[in-house]
Amino acid sequence: MAVSSSILVLNPGSSSRKYAFYEDGVEILTLHFEPEDGEFVCTVEKNGTKDKTAVEMKKINDAIELVPALLAEHGATIDDKLMIAVRLVGPTDYFAENHLVDDEFMEKLEGVADIAPLHVPVVLAEIQDARKIFQGVRMVAISDSRFHRTQPETQEYYAIPRKVADEFGVKRFGYHGISVSTAVRKMQNEDLLPSRAVICHLGSGASITAVKDGKSWGNSMGVTPLDGIMMATRVGSIDPSALLVLERELGMKSLDLEKYLNKECGLKGVAGDDDMRNVERAADEGDKEAQFALELYKQKVVEGVARATAVLGGIDALVFTATIGERGTEMRAEIIGGLAFLGFELDESKNALGLDGQQVANVAQDGGKPIYIVKTNEATEIALQANLM
Repeated sequence: MAVSSSILVLNPGSSSRKYAFYEDGVEILTLHFEPEDGEFVCTVEKNGTKDKTAVEMKKINDAIELVPALLAEHGATIDDKLMIAVRLVGPTDYFAENHLVDDEFMEKLEGVADIAPLHVPVVLAEIQDARKIFQGVRMVAISDSRFHRTQPETQEYYAIPRKVADEFGVKRFGYHGISVSTAVRKMQNEDLLPSRAVICHLGSGASITAVKDGKSWGNSMGVTPLDGIMMATRVGSIDPSALLVLERELGMKSLDLEKYLNKECGLKGVAGDDDMRNVERAADEGDKEAQFALELYKQKVVEGVARATAVLGGIDALVFTATIGERGTEMRAEIIGGLAFLGFELDESKNALGLDGQQVANVAQDGGKPIYIVKTNEATEIALQANLM
């Protein structure tokens, strides 16, 4: 990444804030703010070392206010060359492209807050605060959906009148495009990307992307990141009529129901815990609900891969990325076991090693259809795309 400016990447989540600072294309440090044991902590990673300290904040939104001082403390230079790039998760065709953050952009972002009330307000508040703190600094928004603009229209549209879909932005925009872009780029760099690959981004959020000749051919998420496969706290795909039942029987209004489907379902709803490691531990100890949650999660991923394979007309390689995809040894094995009908065979010793310090690792049996683990790096991908604007 040949650049001359410094870039600060903002990646706001629902309960955490991540920042990464780049100079001349090199990552200088990262800052990760999150709640822990009733307080807020910041993990600073620099030169391969991590340092976690408690920080004084009333709410996670306050994290951005601490960033300038932390950057200065760790030797990051803030000057007139600085550019800020923010990860954007937002619906409509407009936000499926990268944009300069200006008044027009802010007006449009405010206009879609009601469509995705649990996602847009987070990034909106972060941008508003950043514009106040870093006054005059050029800021760009990097779309998490842009990679999926190449998908066929049959993957983009629901079976509703196209006029309605276009007018109100009711389409499958897809998300996790920044992460998938990272996997595609790394595999292309090592000449490992085949014509037809299915990429499983399995983290707190989870999605499956069909990739044909390096381009998105469809993603499991829809208008918002709620759709698709089962996730840590999100329900994934569900019959719309079931929402009416839940709304009535649970006595919820629409926004409460949306929060329920986003925050109280998935692994958390079925097993009572949204951390895959804790669920696996409980399952090993005989917890029946945890065991069922793991089986359900595996099955939803297997079905998602099968669907993506059908979209591609076949599959040449399977790819895992994000936290569970990269580190979830047991879940990877379960999923691959469920995909034996597609010709995948796991090498258990390679799977146990995982990435083992590599950026890309093949955990398939020798000579078998490849099964790759790819280390994602959304911040670097965001910085790379920002520099092209």
